[in-house]
Amino acid sequence: LAALHAAFWRSPRFGGDLAWVATPFDGGMSPLLDQIGHDLIADQLARHPFKVALLEPLGVGFEDLWGALQRSRAVLAEAPVTLLHGDTHLGNTYLLPDGGGLLDWQLQVRGCWAHDVIYLLATGVSPDQRREHAGLLLGDYLDELRRLGVADAPGLGEAWEWCRRAVVWGLVIGWLICPPANYGMEITTANIERMVGAVADLDALGALAGGPLR
Repeated sequence: LAALHAAFWRSPRFGGDLAWVATPFDGGMSPLLDQIGHDLIADQLARHPFKVALLEPLGVGFEDLWGALQRSRAVLAEAPVTLLHGDTHLGNTYLLPDGGGLLDWQLQVRGCWAHDVIYLLATGVSPDQRREHAGLLLGDYLDELRRLGVADAPGLGEAWEWCRRAVVWGLVIGWLICPPANYGMEITTANIERMVGAVADLDALGALAGGPLR
């Protein structure tokens, strides 16, 4: 992710040959999510009560999460722009003997780096592993950005604040909207549990409370 993000960090190409790349507010999947995203998720929660039960540790309902998502989108628009994969769960990664990469780019956008990073950190390992190792992994990511020439990469404290504001997307759009038939109950349940845990641990809703709406 650091290699991807560094290559397009504040790239002038977004005003040229990459002007077609969607933003979180325009192009790509954003019109669909704006028009029917709320209703799609509400339908999923009505069809699958287990999703509602998995949200209980947060102490809020779907409407609160939807509002937090809209505030998150507005706040993240203030961050440095880079190219995002947009859907960085492990099912969209691959490994080869000499490295690996990302597949399924249908949600790619230009936006805040934290969108990709915290989604992978939250879903890629168990909650206990995340709590133990996420700080080191995030620090390594930031160090790699700097090594690759990103002069204005955030410090670790600021980076965590961006992650706090970004993590709600992976819960609401990443997995609440996803029918269990797509990945099966085990994977769907595990990812919602992991995202709920990350939202709670990072106090994401507190970080977004009273933030701007767009």
